[in-house]
Amino acid sequence: MIAWLALGATVAHANGVKRPTDMERGKELYERHCTSCHGPTAAGDGPAATALVHPVPDLSGTVKASDTMVNIVLYGAGFMPGFEASFERPDARRVLKYMAAAHKKGSPKTPEPEPEPEPEPE
Repeated sequence: MIAWLALGATVAHANGVKRPTDMERGKELYERHCTSCHGPTAAGDGPAATALVHPVPDLSGTVKASDTMVNIVLYGAGFMPGFEASFERPDARRVLKYMAAAHKKGSPKTPEPEPEPEPEPE
């Protein structure tokens, strides 16, 4: 069995196939499945959030990749649906690790523009 796994990894490497890191995979899955409700910074401001009856909570800075949170991603909680059909347990954990690293509390929803410098008096 191990020989087959090593052979598969060697063939993938030889073909130039780059396997994504856990963070890259977590980001990809978050953007595909979570951004519509939770928004790009997990602040609960995704484009679908305005159409929902119940508000989407601001999760920025609060997410941990715990077994409890993995179960919420997989099976849902409250008004959040589960994603068991879309995620396997390791992918749910990758999404949560990505969220914990990328979405810190107080992250700006959109970058603030730089203020215009005051003109100097003549």
